Parts: sequence; structure tokens; C-alpha cells
Amino acid sequence: KRIVRLFLTTSFLTIIFSLFINPFIIDLILPLVIILADFINKPLEKLINKSYIEKAKNKITNNSSIKIAITGSYGKTSVKNYIYDVLSSKYIVKRTPRSYNTPLGISRFINEENFDYTDFIIYEFGARRSNDIKELNTYYKYDIAIVTEIGKMHIDTFGSFEAIVKEKMSLVDLLEDDKIAILNYENKYIR
Repeated sequence: KRIVRLFLTTSFLTIIFSLFINPFIIDLILPLVIILADFINKPLEKLINKSYIEKAKNKITNNSSIKIAITGSYGKTSVKNYIYDVLSSKYIVKRTPRSYNTPLGISRFINEENFDYTDFIIYEFGARRSNDIKELNTYYKYDIAIVTEIGKMHIDTFGSFEAIVKEKMSLVDLLEDDKIAILNYENKYIR
């Protein structure tokens, strides 16, 4: 749907510009027209994304399933799959597909699934910059936090290794008092 909106906005701008500019020049500036169309559509896209995330938040907030959030520089998907395999032998378990680990990815998972009778829900929480985990936590609360590994992934967007450590460990810092944290103490940065 986003591509359709971008196409329609680009088409509209092209028609408007063709009234005032030589068609040959329009062909040359078409990439700029697409960029302008994307800029024009940004507020609408943000509004749509926010409503999609809020819908998921409202749906999952009152769900009584035990929620597990997993983060780390690497190993999130593998750990998620291992936990799923173990728990699903006895319980009804849902997990984010593939590496859906952003607010929109997790929202898509929540909005498309039925969580009636689900015992456990497993999320991956990805972070490419500071406060990504905090943002995810505002939408999707969890009962168990797992930190798999901490390494120098995304150092270009974090700015420093210390920022990476702080961000990954914020998954535990944001836990409520009566919740559980599982940490990989073999990793010296987690320890």
C-alpha cells in the first residue's frame, strides 16, 4: 500500500510539473520527483505506522500469556527458536517470525496472530541505535528478558561500544521487579 501511495503521489506531481516544465526535463528530474513524493508522504506514513503499532499494543497488553523478550548483538533468532522448540512440546507458544524485531515487525506479528489460549509469546527485540529497546518496551511488555551476546554489531549507528552494552542491557534495566532476567554470563560484557 505504501508503494501505491508513493506511485500516486509521484504521478500527481509529474502531471503538475508537466504543466509548467518541458517533458524532456521531467524525465531527467524524475528521481527528484520521487524523493519529493516520499517527503510529502512521510507524515501520512508515520501516522499509519503509529496506528498499526498502537493496535498491536492494545491487542497484546491485556493478553495473559507469558511474554519473553530476547535481545543481543547476535544469537537472538537461534535462542528464540530453541526456546520455542522446548516450550512448544508442552505449551502453546507463538514467536515472531524470522527476524521481526522492530516496532513494525513485531506489530505485524501481533496484528496477524490469534493469541487465544497461547501460553507463551516470544519476541526478538532488535536495536540499531540507543533507545530502540526502550521504544519496544513502551509497546510490548515482557515477563522474561534474555540477553544472548554483546558484540560490536551496529557500532556505526550506536557510536561507541559502551552505547551498545548499555542498550542491550537496558532490556534487563526496564524489567519490573517481579520479572525474570536470563543472562549469558559467558559474555564478559554481560557479566
